[in-house]
Formats: sequence, structure tokens, C-alpha cells
Amino acid sequence: MLTSSAPFVAAPRIARSAFVDVLRGAGSPWLEQAGEIYDLIVAAGQDPAVWLAIAAEEHGYGANRNSVLWRCGTNSWTNARTVRDPSLRGWEIVVDPVRRSPYVRYRDVLDSLRDGLYRVTDPTYRYVTEGRTTIGAVLAIWTEGDGAAYAERVVRRMNGWLAAAGPYGTLLAGLRDVRGLLATRTPADGVAAGPHERRALHEKRGLVVHYSGPPVADRSNTLAVLQAEARYHVAKDWAGAGRPPLRGDGLMYHVAVGADGVAYLCRDLEAVLWHCGAWPQNALALSVHLPLGGEQRATSAQLATLRRICDDWRAATGTPLAEVWGHQELAPTACPGTLMADFVWPYRHGYLGNLDEEGAMADGQWFGETGHYVGGAFWAYWRERGGLALFGYPLTDELREGGRTVQYFERAVFEWHPENDDPWKVLLRRLGAEALAMRGAA
Repeated sequence: MLTSSAPFVAAPRIARSAFVDVLRGAGSPWLEQAGEIYDLIVAAGQDPAVWLAIAAEEHGYGANRNSVLWRCGTNSWTNARTVRDPSLRGWEIVVDPVRRSPYVRYRDVLDSLRDGLYRVTDPTYRYVTEGRTTIGAVLAIWTEGDGAAYAERVVRRMNGWLAAAGPYGTLLAGLRDVRGLLATRTPADGVAAGPHERRALHEKRGLVVHYSGPPVADRSNTLAVLQAEARYHVAKDWAGAGRPPLRGDGLMYHVAVGADGVAYLCRDLEAVLWHCGAWPQNALALSVHLPLGGEQRATSAQLATLRRICDDWRAATGTPLAEVWGHQELAPTACPGTLMADFVWPYRHGYLGNLDEEGAMADGQWFGETGHYVGGAFWAYWRERGGLALFGYPLTDELREGGRTVQYFERAVFEWHPENDDPWKVLLRRLGAEALAMRGAA
């Protein structure tokens, strides 16, 4: 448990998605920038949890309209009165009519955080010159006379987040720990098994997406599926042909995501697992499993959680988009099946359109042949009215033309007309009429 003597500057004590969820729950005006704010703090080598708790104290995460932030439009995370970062531009000093005190009005909240992050580690400022490195010591001169109480409230909030996060909560939020419910082997069992190896979390990098292979009969009972798969992995002979038998030490997935979007912690994140048949990915990459198979497709809730896990893991480990893989990209296998088109390709290409309210890929399809995604109403129209044979592959993502959303295909252009009644919201562009008009004009 943290105390006010814990370091102020520290590695992240809260996962990216948990940080976003706190701002969402508070109705923060900075929700859309939450991920960017988190990444900015981590990039500065500091802990987003302590800065989040400060925002709670200063103005209720930006949601308190009876605050200096709102009265003066300061865009300030910290309610700073001076500017320390010499690189900042576009700020000004304003006087709050209630407190009758000066405050900095920043160009935006990101500049406010840049200034705060700079201030804490500025070698010429008193935090450093006076050796103030703990949460209590920093906040003692942060506030207006109630430093000790302020620090205790900050620490109390942080401990609440840590307790709610559970194991590995600073890396991946919201994991349900089922490690003790899955079959395992230890060296004490006296059976040739493995890998029984670990790598430190700071060495970890990369993420591999998996599925079950055969269709899963009961996707509503994720734990039962994981228990069956763990028994299979423990009994399986992982040795190559002609070599002595070698059994597994447990389920070869670190994390699994059920159809309801619940994420399960299946193995220690430090564990080396034989999950993708490739090195160093077996040793370093996070193995994420969705219990589905064949032509089964992930639910919206599964995709939302999978995306959150990828975002959290990348933020914590510095994993680039290019190192989020489907199993089949590392070894000859069909795994992860439909997840390649539904998640891996669009996620790795940075596709952020066509998301539902939970942040998951909406019903749609990624076409690796042309590198474009068709989703939502356009996907339904494409699939139900002729598909590939009639319309061809997508040549663009969705575009805005003449105030209307459109998407180009090999043999058609789809237009979105929300003002129409169903089923006339998606219409095909009148290409023949346009061509004839152009010919007449010529």
C-alpha cells in the first residue's frame, strides 16, 4: 500500500484503460484526450496515477464547473500560477474573480501537463533543489496550506485504484484472476515439461492474438472452455517429431477474453509460453486468446476488450503497432481465424473509424487485398446486395465528399443518406447519369 513517502516520479501505477475509465466516470471534458494525456505522462517517465489524483483534488477531473478552470477557462490540469517550461507558447496570466489570484491560462490541457511534468524535474526549481522526491514532499508546497491532508487524499485515491486493479493492474486493467483454477505442471511433478521459464516485465514486448481452432460449442462459459484448453495444453506433447515427450506447464495464453468482454488472467505475465512457435515472441510477447474457432466471429464486447488490452500493453511496454500479430503471421496455422480481418489487420494499420460506442470494431470486414475496411451500414449493404461479385473490393475507406459520407469500390460508389427512411439510407451514386451529363456538357 502506498503512503505519502512513496516516490512522486515513478513508473505507471495505473493502466491506460483504467485512467480513461476514471475520466469517463467523472464526466471529464478531457475524455477524448485521455489516452493522449496518459501517454504524455508516461513518455515523461512519470506516473499517470498521481497526476490523475491531483486532477481530482483540483477540479474533479475537470468536471467541477465551480472551479478556477471553468471560471477563467485556464485549460489547466494543475491550477498553476506560473509557467516553468520555456518551450511553451500561447499562454497568459489571468486573475480569478473569486479568489482574486493569478493563474496561467494555457493554450490547451496538454501544455498544462507539459508544464507540470517539467516543473517536477526542473533541476533549477525547488522540487529538485530541495530534494523533494516523495508524494508528500512535493505536494507540501503544491497546495495552499493543507499539503499533508492533500497528499493523504491523493494517496488514498491511488490506493483505491491499485486495489481495484488487481494483479498486474498497472499493465492491464480489469483482469479476473483464474490462474488457480487452471491445470498446471511444476518441476516437482517429475514429468518432462516446460517451458518453466520467466522474463522480467521490463523485457516484455509485442502481442500475439490467438483463437481456439475448432468452433467453441458454449461460448457463454469461458472458464469451462479455458479449463478444458488448459488440460489439453498440459497433456499435449510439445516436442518435435522423433524427440522424447515434453508436456506443457499450463495453458499457453497469458490472458483470455470471453464473449461477454471479461478478461481473464490465465498465467503470470512474466511466464515464457509456447504459444506461437516463434522466438523471441514465445518469450517476450503477450499471448492473448479469444475462445472461438472456425468461422465464429468475436462479439463486440470481446473486440472492445481486446482493443483495450492492446492499447494498455503497448502503452506499458512500448510495443509498436507493427508488433501486434496474429498467430498465423509467425507460424503456419489458421489461428486466429476471423480475428485477422475483424481485428488484427485493422488495428495494426491504425484504423480508427467505424467504432461502436464501446470502442470496438463495428460489424464489418477488413480487406487485406486492398488495405481498406468496410463497416456499419455500408458493410451490411455490400454483403446483402451482391458482395464481391457485384461491387468488388473497397478502394478507399469512408470519405467525406460534398458534405456526405461515401466509399469507393471497384464497381460502385456508396453514399450515406441519413435523411432517408430505411432501406434507402445507403444509395449507389448515379454514375451513369453523371457520366451522361459530363458527356453532354462536352
